[in-house]
Amino acid sequence: MNRFFWIGLISMALTLTACSSSKPDNTVQDTVKIDSGSAVIAEKIDVSNQSSDTGDAITDHEGSESGTANPSERKASYTDKPVELNTEDFKRLVYNMDQNPSQWVYNGELPALIDFYAVWCGPCKMAAPALEELAKEYAGKIHIYKVDAEKERWLARYFRVTGYPTFLVIPSQGQPRQFSGLPGVRTQADIKPMFKRIIESELL
Repeated sequence: MNRFFWIGLISMALTLTACSSSKPDNTVQDTVKIDSGSAVIAEKIDVSNQSSDTGDAITDHEGSESGTANPSERKASYTDKPVELNTEDFKRLVYNMDQNPSQWVYNGELPALIDFYAVWCGPCKMAAPALEELAKEYAGKIHIYKVDAEKERWLARYFRVTGYPTFLVIPSQGQPRQFSGLPGVRTQADIKPMFKRIIESELL
């Protein structure tokens, strides 16, 4: 019985750990070391060492995931759904690294939580319903954004996203924080309270 208990526990832990990119970028792997035994990576973002050369790596966003709002006329709106961003949207609504390559300058008025996800990622799918509910609950207080990291590869590389989901926690003042995975989460019921703690303690 103990054997089956441990097998089940290990399977659950693997499900809740951040997914690794199927095609990792070698330059990112050299600079970001991921502890495969941990479900969370948290760090302050230092944009002074990042490159803003978008080149040909930026892909245009042609649509949004079902149930996800799009920015209206590229302006931040107080929506009750997570807003899908492409790279152009991100630069306009969140941070323009071309205009401010050496320092973080947040373009928004409200704090924001940004989800870098992949459509095939299990933990990303588990987090999505909680983010939908939180977007309604905190409408007008924070922005919840989503970035398809598989489409917006340059943006994902800029923020050194090598596992999904990865989140940017952006206060209205001060530096953003980045983490990956679902820290402290053991079951689906733990996901929304985890996000609420982050929102209440860091964004409001």
